[in-house]
Amino acid sequence: DDAPTLARARLAVCADVDAFALRHPTDAGYAHSDFVSARSVRVQLSVDHRLLDGLANWFLGRIPLNWSPFPGRHAALRKQRGFEPTRLGCVRVDVLKVDHARCAFDHAHGEFNVARFTRDLASGKVAKKLGDELPPNQLRVAVVGAQNLKARNAFAVVTVRSFRSQTAVREVIDGGCVWNERFSFPCPDPSA
Repeated sequence: DDAPTLARARLAVCADVDAFALRHPTDAGYAHSDFVSARSVRVQLSVDHRLLDGLANWFLGRIPLNWSPFPGRHAALRKQRGFEPTRLGCVRVDVLKVDHARCAFDHAHGEFNVARFTRDLASGKVAKKLGDELPPNQLRVAVVGAQNLKARNAFAVVTVRSFRSQTAVREVIDGGCVWNERFSFPCPDPSA
């Protein structure tokens, strides 16, 4: 007797997607348009019939829904006296097949850079906490001089991430040059 019983009955949904992609923001300047892409993706989910029965009973007002997918809201529900979560059933991933997947971590000239990726994540957290305020970090650089120069005139360029400053052009005397110039760079990066 291989006939499915009501206790084992499941509703299945299958989705096949060709040329799947999660895109980078268009104005972010990434070298690749997609963060994650795949030639094809197949996902098959199934739910226990009790999930549908529980949702129908909740929708029809027969049972209260004492559950939330949001952890903060669910934690508040759990603090209520006599709280009993609504158990509706479960969703099961039966099939997950990804063909020719590709992740494009474009953070440092087309290459994945763990430090840059971590800074980008931290910057987002810091920006969220500070709102419109800028982080107070400043990097101060003093360009004193240079030796063993072969040119007649020289200048120095200081680059800190996306910020760039240049000294004045000075005459080279006896192969050396003195600037004694100071620069201050904003460092919104929380790791600076």
